[in-house]
Amino acid sequence: MNPPKILFQYLDISEFTLINLWNRHIFLNDPGEFNDVFEGSVSISESQADTGLSYRRLSPKDLNLRISCFSEIDNNVLMWSHYADSHRGLVLAYSTDHAPFSSAIPIQYKSNLSQDEYPDLFDDNQFFPWYEFKGEPWAYEKEWRIINHGAVSELSYPSEALKRVIFGINTDPSLQAIIINIVRTRYKDVVFQKAIKSLAELMISFEEIYPEV
Repeated sequence: MNPPKILFQYLDISEFTLINLWNRHIFLNDPGEFNDVFEGSVSISESQADTGLSYRRLSPKDLNLRISCFSEIDNNVLMWSHYADSHRGLVLAYSTDHAPFSSAIPIQYKSNLSQDEYPDLFDDNQFFPWYEFKGEPWAYEKEWRIINHGAVSELSYPSEALKRVIFGINTDPSLQAIIINIVRTRYKDVVFQKAIKSLAELMISFEEIYPEV
């Protein structure tokens, strides 16, 4: 499945966010630090649990696995709260016409990850790609992932990949100004937007902003 034309990344604004934005890098996290306690948890069939023939679930450490997470949507209230520092952060919009975003894979959401329930997902003595699956409670995130099977924790992207910068409702104006300056220096033709509250629908919408040159 090809990724959508644009993928969104929700971020807080930290020193590392500013450095990565300047360097045109995305950061890939250790999945052992993800907030889903069931990340990588799967259930082995009782009939094979003691045979030594069941599938292999290698750990992130075994794989040198690093992951960067994105979403198909930019206006989810929960994600703005959880991943963008309660609207003090921002969302970056990337075009999947460019690497590494073109290699993003979709997360599949399941009610459970049981070998008995989904036998087609498991092949004895073969590696099970647990990092492509999450529980159904997370389906609202519409997540896509860039997976790096190696020790590298940062990947570069071209300047034309960044299309929009969306500031949260509570983004500090001084930090917003710093980010606008970085983007204008290091990128071209990026649209700046500000999240606003739509009280009638209890939704988030956006208005374009035009910073002074």
